[in-house]
Amino acid sequence: MSVSASASGRQRHCPDEIYERRWALSVLDQVLARLGDEYRAAGPTSAGVFDQLQKSLTDEPDRLSPADAAREFGMTASAVRQASYRCVSVTAKFYAKKSPTP
Repeated sequence: MSVSASASGRQRHCPDEIYERRWALSVLDQVLARLGDEYRAAGPTSAGVFDQLQKSLTDEPDRLSPADAAREFGMTASAVRQASYRCVSVTAKFYAKKSPTP
């Protein structure tokens, strides 16, 4: 819930919102670090795939489409989408484990 907008047009948030956002970003950082370690351990091609998947997970402007990533890494677009789904699934499971219960 936004409290108000400042003169610069940016919204200010209540302390609970700021805490929750920081907590969520911290959990996301942990998940991405763990996944990155797994992909890097599998070899340089897997590490490159992860770098591209991470860009799509975090909505980076220079992310590749699944078809472009597939071409770059010699995979099928379906394999790229499956890897992306795995990343999202692992992220969701990790988040659920770390999420404070009400």
